[in-house]
Amino acid sequence: MCGIFYAAVKNPELLITGKDLQKIIYGLKHRGSENWGVTSRTNGEIFVKKSNGKPGNFEDKCLGNEVGISTRYSTQGVNKESNYTPAVISSKENVVDLEAVLNAEETVICLYNGEANTGYIKKKLEKKGYEFKSSNDTAHLTAYVNYQIRKGLSFLKAVNKTLTKVSGAFSIIFMHGNQTIAARGKEGTKPLEMMINDNYTLFSSETQLFGNFDKRYHSNRMSKKYNERGEKIYNYENGCRQVYAGEIILVENGRIIDCDTVGSGTEETSNVVRKTKLKKCLFEWYYFSKPGNTCFGADTQTWRGRNAKTLPRPYGRLKSWILKLMGKIYVVPVPMSGNSGAAGFADYRGYKLREGIVISDYYKSTFNERTFIQPTDELRDSRSEDKYEFIPSVFSPKNYKSKKGFLGKVSNFFNHLSSLVPKTHILVDDSIVNGRTTVKVISEAFLNGAEIVKSYSTSPPIINGCFWGVDIKEGERLIAHGRTVEEINEEIIIRVREIIEKEAPDLISLITKKNIKVVYNKLEDSIRTADSFLNKKGEYCTHCFDGSRMDEVGVQKDAYEKNYLITEGIIG
Repeated sequence: MCGIFYAAVKNPELLITGKDLQKIIYGLKHRGSENWGVTSRTNGEIFVKKSNGKPGNFEDKCLGNEVGISTRYSTQGVNKESNYTPAVISSKENVVDLEAVLNAEETVICLYNGEANTGYIKKKLEKKGYEFKSSNDTAHLTAYVNYQIRKGLSFLKAVNKTLTKVSGAFSIIFMHGNQTIAARGKEGTKPLEMMINDNYTLFSSETQLFGNFDKRYHSNRMSKKYNERGEKIYNYENGCRQVYAGEIILVENGRIIDCDTVGSGTEETSNVVRKTKLKKCLFEWYYFSKPGNTCFGADTQTWRGRNAKTLPRPYGRLKSWILKLMGKIYVVPVPMSGNSGAAGFADYRGYKLREGIVISDYYKSTFNERTFIQPTDELRDSRSEDKYEFIPSVFSPKNYKSKKGFLGKVSNFFNHLSSLVPKTHILVDDSIVNGRTTVKVISEAFLNGAEIVKSYSTSPPIINGCFWGVDIKEGERLIAHGRTVEEINEEIIIRVREIIEKEAPDLISLITKKNIKVVYNKLEDSIRTADSFLNKKGEYCTHCFDGSRMDEVGVQKDAYEKNYLITEGIIG
């Protein structure tokens, strides 16, 4: 999982500023925080800068009227400087310098979100004299495009031929000479959005970043267009839309000049949208995308709110209704990706929505990145410890002041009855992956005064590793892998008990099945929500939830393991 962005300025009076670059890098960091890279192209030269630190002030050579930005979370190739993105191939050399100025005509640069099996093309390129200092698939794809160009193919055809040689899930941007190509894999697993107006041509993993260049981008979606035969065709008028699955777009000097489809195999390009079997990553809507992002052509926050409406009541219909009237059910979002779901659930059920958990100032100033994409278990644990601060007044029982007089005594009586009924806190998160955050927030809720805690996941249990969208290779890392929901609850209770025994032994009596429950959404409900939201029956990749691609995963796993051994130089 990575983030990519490209901006070309059409208006010569406008420039992309250092502040723009900083905002874009921070806007993509939730998709990959191991490193960031900036490339700018001016007067026949390409400047590349890579770093794993915080983006500071950018020198003039980083700025200009055409830039590409990428952030990386390593799924192939270890986290080391030679694997930092963007990938750069100049002549036949794999350039891994953290800063470089290169001839644009001799250089191919790749901004990449996804992964692909590139072991075959790596071996072929090495026989042709290419030497790789990087061990990731991005460098191999970039080198193969370079190789095809050197053979005499046009940039567009070189990219098309390269993408037909590999399998995987990706959205990708190549830069070469004075041209840029944006493309999306044939199955449409990874998102890529585009925006065109009179001043800019933009491509991004996150549509919210378009707001840095056009504050009203969200109100101008491109309309669908059809030719005289009724076929859907690519539309490049002003506005926003997703890059279609398999679409390849050629940009020159900020203007779209040509298009093609991955694997078309034709000499003449066509703007007809070819029908392909889509496998959009459903987890993008649950977790990856920011709330204000338009993902796969749909608004992420609205979808999350609607999807959460299918979550069940905490108790039976009658008990839930009585507790709601008594004001004893509190919905608390687990920030930040749980906010939209919690709001939708609370609004639909009529429960109280309270901000009881906030991101700590220390975490925001020091890390400001998602714990899920940390490369090791140790880092994920330490980040979870530092991430949240709890508001005790939301979780602790309410203390009623004694009142005098007849009416006061009546009020005291009913307040006493109310105090006998404990509050139920429903902690709503987008998903439960390995259970670390869930255990942490449930434990902290009890330490801050809660008596009954239910952890709601707006996604179904994640039971399988993934080689396409979620990028989790080891299913064993997942708390739901090989466990039923009842067994997951037992495991969560055991982990919470260990923390409470250490921090507050006097509360251990509260850590029971009666007071702790983990609840998941149903996959069929989420798909039904997605279909109704898009007004059509969609095609989604749901393998991490239901194992629906088990017939492919064995082949894919073997290919990725072999690819890893080849890229790391373990086998030839």
